[in-house]
Amino acid sequence: MPIKWQTIIGFISIFIAAGMSNASGLGGGLLFIPVLLLIMNFYPHEAIPISKIVIFAGALTSFIQNTKVKRPGRNSKALNYNLVIVNAPNLLIGTVLGVTLNKILPNALILFFLCLLLFFYSYKTFKTFLKLHREESNVELHSMSSQFNTISQRSVNNDINNQEERPIEYEINKDKFLLRWDKLKYILVPFLIMAGLSIIRESEIVSKCSSLYWILMFSFLAVVLIYDYYIFNHIETEYNYRKIINFPYDDRDINWTKETIIKLCVIGFLAGFIAGVIGIGGGVVLGPILLDLGIHPIVGTVTTNMLVLITSSSTTFQFILFKMLNVQYGIFCIIFSAVGSYCGTYLVNTYVKKTGKQSFIVFILFCVVIISAIVLPLSSLLNIINDYKKGYDIFEFESLCL
Repeated sequence: MPIKWQTIIGFISIFIAAGMSNASGLGGGLLFIPVLLLIMNFYPHEAIPISKIVIFAGALTSFIQNTKVKRPGRNSKALNYNLVIVNAPNLLIGTVLGVTLNKILPNALILFFLCLLLFFYSYKTFKTFLKLHREESNVELHSMSSQFNTISQRSVNNDINNQEERPIEYEINKDKFLLRWDKLKYILVPFLIMAGLSIIRESEIVSKCSSLYWILMFSFLAVVLIYDYYIFNHIETEYNYRKIINFPYDDRDINWTKETIIKLCVIGFLAGFIAGVIGIGGGVVLGPILLDLGIHPIVGTVTTNMLVLITSSSTTFQFILFKMLNVQYGIFCIIFSAVGSYCGTYLVNTYVKKTGKQSFIVFILFCVVIISAIVLPLSSLLNIINDYKKGYDIFEFESLCL
């Protein structure tokens, strides 16, 4: 592999992009594609598979690091399993349907929606940063955390001295473990089913728009609907039980009511659908939404990171299976992504742990989104201009079946 100055700058850019993106939980797809297209001069059909495996490598590295991250105010893991199992399948089916629509829409229209979304999220994320920063300046978050620690510790002490309150201790201890098999089964089973259906549907043995193609598509949707029904009952039952035993929830915890669960299922689907339509990762859309819902920044970052890991692993597997990956460049990009992700996540986690300023995570998120709002549309615009010069109709709708 010849080493050119574009290649070196590209690898350095991937290192920086991975560090910023994975530290904020977004995964990096917004920044990797422009780097691969504009700096390293890859064709789109080469850049997309490489970007997916680079996202997967960075997300996996950050996930391993985040296994040690604690939820502020409570001695439990920052990962919110319920958020993952509610959003993951709905995010995936939304992405599948969105990508289907993406194949039809003209590139110029997709670029327009992409610009609107990114600038809107830049505004919302910066607004959230200012709000959280003001709270930290008034020492409100620190006092809340201190009060909650007292409540939590009192609950544990009462568990030891009072036989009737032992269920509280048991429930608190469950959240201290990362590998929750009672939760993971709700992620792995539907994920494997949907990944299998997706691979079959997109394989050469199934013709586009054939009866079998649409049967597999609607089977995919049916799996998600059945899954949502069981998840609905599981989460609601668990939440009601914890409320009965006086589990030490705080203001940053989600009230898992029927309305909230349905709302999050719909949000997960819409996030995946919008992301699929405009050609970006679902975690990019969902991350700022979780912050806007008032979820703790650290919890939101770690949870979004796992969602990115789930979705990117599916697409990475398919690109490897269909031999669409440039392995030579892909390996080097993976290394730079993993190292950059490790450094970025370590530095941000260390800073937040030392200062207690969780608004810094939101600020990093804002930086990634605003940079993407400038760079990603620019790279897309250059491709559209190139297509226009070649004589293509940039406003023409495509046929799904071709």
